[in-house]
Amino acid sequence: MLNILLSEEVKASEKLEILTRQFRIPATKNLENEVHNMCNLSQGIEDRGIRKGIKQEKARAEQNKFETAKRFLAMGLTIEDVAKGANLDLEIVRQLA
Repeated sequence: MLNILLSEEVKASEKLEILTRQFRIPATKNLENEVHNMCNLSQGIEDRGIRKGIKQEKARAEQNKFETAKRFLAMGLTIEDVAKGANLDLEIVRQLA
């Protein structure tokens, strides 16, 4: 029964049908709601993981900009060139310098 309930390949409506037909569990509104909630749970977890990954990638990209700016400054480039090359605001590069 757990294999059916946790399966990503089986639709919620099919799960309800299997529960009532094979396992003789009465199809109540409460059961229907619980099955739909459970089916949406895995999607919610996946969406949360995707959002977390995107957030981490944005933070890494921003950190990379600062590291690039520091390298450019160490090479002696002008603040304006560093800002342009690292895609950072001029004032931020001034603070880094």
